[in-house]
Amino acid sequence: MKSNTFNYSLLAVGVAAVMGLSTGANAAPSLIPTATESGNAGTNSKTVTNVATASYSVGEVAQKPVRSNSVTVNINEVISFSLTANNIDDVQNDEKNLNSTVVPEGFVTFKHTLKNTGNLDDTYTFTLTDLSGGKYNLADSNANVIIKNASGTQTASYPITGITTGSLPLPAGYSAEITINAKTTGNQGGSTQNLQLSAESTKIAAIANPANGAIKTLTNIDESKTFLPIFSIAKTITSGTFNVNDSTAEVSYEVVVRNVAGGYSTDATNVTIEDLLPTGLIMSAPLARTNIVLADGATINDSTISNPTNAKGFSFTATSIPKGGKVTITFKAKKDKDVPLAQNALNHVTVTDDLDDNATTTNTLVDSTDSSKEKNIKFYPANGDTNITDGTSVADGTNGTDSTQPLNSTQRSLTLTNPQIIQIPTTTNSTTQANHSVIITNTGRDSESNLTFTLAESNTAENVSVSNVQVNGTGTALTATSAGVYTIPGTLAAGANLKITYVVTSTDAKVGQKEETTVTLVPSATPGNAPTVPPVNDTTQVRGIELAKTQALDANCDGNPEGSFSTALTANAGQCVIYNIKATNTFDSTVTGSYSIASLVISDDLIDNGVTTSADYLAGSANNKNISGSATTGSVTAPSATNNQVASNTVGTLAPQATANLQFAVKIKQK
Repeated sequence: MKSNTFNYSLLAVGVAAVMGLSTGANAAPSLIPTATESGNAGTNSKTVTNVATASYSVGEVAQKPVRSNSVTVNINEVISFSLTANNIDDVQNDEKNLNSTVVPEGFVTFKHTLKNTGNLDDTYTFTLTDLSGGKYNLADSNANVIIKNASGTQTASYPITGITTGSLPLPAGYSAEITINAKTTGNQGGSTQNLQLSAESTKIAAIANPANGAIKTLTNIDESKTFLPIFSIAKTITSGTFNVNDSTAEVSYEVVVRNVAGGYSTDATNVTIEDLLPTGLIMSAPLARTNIVLADGATINDSTISNPTNAKGFSFTATSIPKGGKVTITFKAKKDKDVPLAQNALNHVTVTDDLDDNATTTNTLVDSTDSSKEKNIKFYPANGDTNITDGTSVADGTNGTDSTQPLNSTQRSLTLTNPQIIQIPTTTNSTTQANHSVIITNTGRDSESNLTFTLAESNTAENVSVSNVQVNGTGTALTATSAGVYTIPGTLAAGANLKITYVVTSTDAKVGQKEETTVTLVPSATPGNAPTVPPVNDTTQVRGIELAKTQALDANCDGNPEGSFSTALTANAGQCVIYNIKATNTFDSTVTGSYSIASLVISDDLIDNGVTTSADYLAGSANNKNISGSATTGSVTAPSATNNQVASNTVGTLAPQATANLQFAVKIKQK
């Protein structure tokens, strides 16, 4: 490719040089001499003729002046300059700077040389033009100019800020090395940006006209392409369901951070990787170097690994993650005993990279599985960054997709409460039956479904049975399976409760017996970590009148017993025996299902009991005293022929735990 240089005669039309800055390369126009120049671009010949004269006298007589021969000087005046692009690329020192790279919102350097190759001093006007529709911020760009003489020795240097246009005087043979630091703006990965640097010769512009085809301006094109790391973050849970209720439970995580190869990707340096655990989790152990595996050229700064014991996460700085490089971190977390863990908690990973490691630029990229933490993600083109947080798939590392997944944790807790002791009479009706209710409460964080329970009877009480098992009193009795299992319909939400109700009835049961029933809840095996729920034991007591008959010897038949009352004794003919019949209402007013006894009559049929065959009723002995001699309630009727020898005490109503007595005496017959 020919040099971007042009020479032109002072008498011909001039040449110009243009100076342009870009991240792309547009070819500057070739500089071809006009046809009138006959191939001698920029050269013009002038002739200077000089004749000397001499005047003299001879013998004081003036002589005719003498002229010398004529001498001629041919002068060549050359206007010539060049503008070359000097970045190291495919072809150096031509009209284009190609293959330069830049990060979003970063600086890119372009080098140019403007040289006065003629033999006349000249001044050049330069202009910097953004050809990319605003992808360069020229106001924040800058340049540095070094002036060198014809021998290549530096004679001056100075900076230029906010470079857009200006002028540059150069003596003949001098050159200006121009280094442009162009600031990009709004550029994304894969985009191309172009600048144009133009330079115009003042001398050529003054004499040039379109008619003679003079070229007064030279241009260079600067091209840059935008590259940045393409981070792909994948966080997966490598263990099963986390049981929040288990103080020893741990969850295992794997984090893979890749710098995707290909496309507009470039090496990353000083990358910080940070993992902040969700509320309710802490690190099981500090992150160690052995937890970090590097692949495909990735390196880390070990001294940056930071996380104390029981930390809520960790961070460290990767010295570099080249294109295709990968960093893998594995660790375990456990429950923070002081903070609740939410269901489906997400653990996010964040990658931070100052793309040009320049604190004065605002191009720090923050890529994260948590979109709310991301910053400057616009540097990726449309669809260049996608976050997957529902666990449906895992980022495969071939693009900028990031993924994390919810922690499948359980905090299941169920309780059975309200154990009851209920009293029933020996024969029940709908009013006196035992209505038991067991309360199930979901004290965990998760809803519960597919709950079942069993209801076991002790079968120790005769003629007592369990029936009408319901949930929440719907009026529809549940039917147990052949294994005695009842299914609870619907779902029990966290914090909610329900009642299992059932009825215990009796028919001619025995006073003093009890029936024990055990309700056992069986949580569903899904989603795992089923809690152990202590059963509820209910008791149904059969209560009513308990009769106790005892006797004591009254040897003198004076109404005063000689010994204690018992169920067996020995008496002689002619002696008396005092009978005491005690009726007790065994219902307890402090226990559910307490009743007073109504229409109570205590009686003893002497004839049916065989007393009259061996003894006679002792007249006047019938009373309602107890064995201590104190009167109890009721109206006593003595045995006689008119009442068929029946002694009785009509009590009427007897309160719970109250007693009533019937007492009388008989005299043993003489044979």
